Amino acid sequence: TITVASGGTGVPTASANTVFAGPTSGGAAAPAFRSLVANDLPITISSGTYTPTFTNSFNVTTNTSGVWQYMRVGDVVTVSGRITLTPTVAAATYTAVDFPLPIASPGMSTGGNVAGTAVSIGNLLVGDTALIQRNSTWATMEYLSNNNTSEIFQAHFTYRVIP
Repeated sequence: TITVASGGTGVPTASANTVFAGPTSGGAAAPAFRSLVANDLPITISSGTYTPTFTNSFNVTTNTSGVWQYMRVGDVVTVSGRITLTPTVAAATYTAVDFPLPIASPGMSTGGNVAGTAVSIGNLLVGDTALIQRNSTWATMEYLSNNNTSEIFQAHFTYRVIP
């Protein structure tokens, strides 16, 4: 039985960064103050960085990727990063690159499961840019190029991890 004294825990003080909970594994036991473990959290939380290898899909001479970052909360992954693209042809030409997702989504099929935007840092005349899901491990960034000089893009998108 846990008494109401001392806030319902039965003890007047506790160490910093601890929770009052049952055991971390095994059968039922009396609750005590302890550190959190991954199984205490009801959802997956992870984050990291990666440097995607971009594949020139259409109208791209060269691409250079920076380090991208991602964060997963539950089944939603948010990604952002920077890429420099040099189109082959100017004048409103469809331009696209493919790149890997940081966390695969095996159950994702073609369709609108990836959504986001990318913005050219140096050229406000570049057309709308979208990130479109291609399959469970790759996404596509596409836009209309208006010149064939290098453009630096900042991208941000989200997608769901579907088992």
